[in-house]
Amino acid sequence: MEKITRSYVEKIYRGIFFGDSIVEEVEERNPLLIENDGSIQGFRFYDIDFIIDGEDEYKGKKTNYSNWIFFGKRISLDEVKTKYGNNKEYRILIGNMEINNWNYVCETQVGSFLPFQDGDMTYDEYLSKISEKKSKIILNKRK
Repeated sequence: MEKITRSYVEKIYRGIFFGDSIVEEVEERNPLLIENDGSIQGFRFYDIDFIIDGEDEYKGKKTNYSNWIFFGKRISLDEVKTKYGNNKEYRILIGNMEINNWNYVCETQVGSFLPFQDGDMTYDEYLSKISEKKSKIILNKRK
């Protein structure tokens, strides 16, 4: 018997009534390898353990979820109110943000809004984060 772990990326897309998702197995949980096709709203990674027993394969539950990385812009409740407050079409968004205590949503590249949970970020925020880490490593090496 052998246990193996496979990693997957879940990509979310805007649907007619609900979001659609596509799941693909990945070799590496690296956000830089996820292609932005212009219609993706965001993605996250997770793992599944498999037990291989001869020709039989047993699939475990999804585990080790990453945070979401969204393609779009982080926007605060105050910014939403300033930008869309007079537009009746955005009353539900503003109400949901207030009722659910969402400080931020992502205004995705396809025009939808998705709430941020702790640790979620935009793709641009992710790029800034890894750039900052690389800068710190370089600065530390110079000492």
